[in-house]
Amino acid sequence: MNAGVCVIARRAVLFACALAFLAGLAQAQHYAITDLGLMSGNAVNDSGEVVGGGYPPKPNHGFLWIKASGMHDLGTFPGNPPGGQYSSAVGINRTGEITGVSGAPTTGYPLPYFKPSLSQPMENIGLVPNYGNSHAIYGNAYSINNLGDIVGSNILNYGDEVAFFWSKATGVRQLYQPRGGRQTRAASINDVGQIVGLCQVPDSTSPGTLVWRACLWAAHTSIPQSIGTLSQEHIASTANAINHSGEVVGTSSNASTWHAFLWTAQSGMMDLGVLDPNGFSEALAINAAGEVVGRVASTQKTGVNPNYRGFVWTKAGGMKDLNHLIPANTGWVLQTASSINTSGQIVGYGLLHGQIHGYLLTPVP
Repeated sequence: MNAGVCVIARRAVLFACALAFLAGLAQAQHYAITDLGLMSGNAVNDSGEVVGGGYPPKPNHGFLWIKASGMHDLGTFPGNPPGGQYSSAVGINRTGEITGVSGAPTTGYPLPYFKPSLSQPMENIGLVPNYGNSHAIYGNAYSINNLGDIVGSNILNYGDEVAFFWSKATGVRQLYQPRGGRQTRAASINDVGQIVGLCQVPDSTSPGTLVWRACLWAAHTSIPQSIGTLSQEHIASTANAINHSGEVVGTSSNASTWHAFLWTAQSGMMDLGVLDPNGFSEALAINAAGEVVGRVASTQKTGVNPNYRGFVWTKAGGMKDLNHLIPANTGWVLQTASSINTSGQIVGYGLLHGQIHGYLLTPVP
């Protein structure tokens, strides 16, 4: 084949690839974008209400965004600890109950709270009970389900992290550690009561060594089980969210890369892939339909500018860059997608004309 024919053939292949890419975008779900202002978009409920944390010059407080009335300051615990009082909001359920952290009145250490509604004050849910010489110093809440149950972790006086469960009926309870394991963190709870997060478990290839693994508690009274990693080459994994069907998403990693995964009890762990050669991905949330959101980047997970971009993954369409699914020339760079509700609305944060803002994406019919 002569050089001219080769050039024509290469151009034809490139043209075909470009057409396939554009066809994929045309078939993908597109979104209208709403600017949430100077707050992160951490979680969205099925009513489209969003919680997050404020960015300067807004106060360092948790905020609730409602379509009809905009941003609402969620306040803090009382008191004025060293460095000033603060709060953040990380979860909101179907009835508008909210969880997050605020500073302890005297020390300023973060303490988890339960807020029944916008008009009611934050309730300090406390820390895990003392056990022997160990006691919890501070804690973080990470998730609230539609029953109002909260999960998170506490840091003990000797530095270990332990997962907790809280409900109105039980109060705060430390979750069990894995057999032979040690530290734990609970990241998400579904309405069935299944909990996922992160555990230290014994390394089967190196006796006496503990490794970090994504783990699943069947209930708050259960011993957690590791759900593994994507491959033998991966040395760690973490689970970030679980939906009502028990589908779990998170990240599995080796020394040089991180990949998002989807895990089910029937099929095990599936690699959701990346969008860039040698890039990485992190899955942060999953809705009832199995739609996954998170972030990807084109460089390693180091440095101050890892080129984050938010993504959505579906069983039918695979992984898509959210920046390709919003109207052009908006001034937005969507960096992280943090949460997705039953209707497919997505929240997160990114840059709007170079300034960090929260956003809400709503599917366009």
